[in-house]
Amino acid sequence: MKLPCEISVWFHLPQIRADLAIELIRLGVPRKTVAMEIGVTRSAISQYIHKKRGRQLSKSEPYQQEIKAGGKKIYEGASKDELRMMVCKCCHLLQEESANLKMLENNIFCQSKLPEPAQGVVEQFS
Repeated sequence: MKLPCEISVWFHLPQIRADLAIELIRLGVPRKTVAMEIGVTRSAISQYIHKKRGRQLSKSEPYQQEIKAGGKKIYEGASKDELRMMVCKCCHLLQEESANLKMLENNIFCQSKLPEPAQGVVEQFS
């Protein structure tokens, strides 16, 4: 049995990293800085750009908007808590899309609510 977070680690997080990397580069952030910000190598960034890494499926408008907002937040120096919340929201959006498309094995998805922001984080996602 695959646990919901295991599916997310294998399928959703690589997609989120790829999309964030591409968005940050679009904003003019150097590849080396993008790699450091999202915790991957410069080679991974190159693979994201050339669509050799990170699943490159069509994405919903809400997901694309969240990636753009997240890229801008990272560009402006978002806190780790803000980044965590954005990644969780993107993951949930991808889970919903995957469930609708019935793409993942056994349709097992995270049923948890988005995590509560840590102290000091003002913005909450609905």
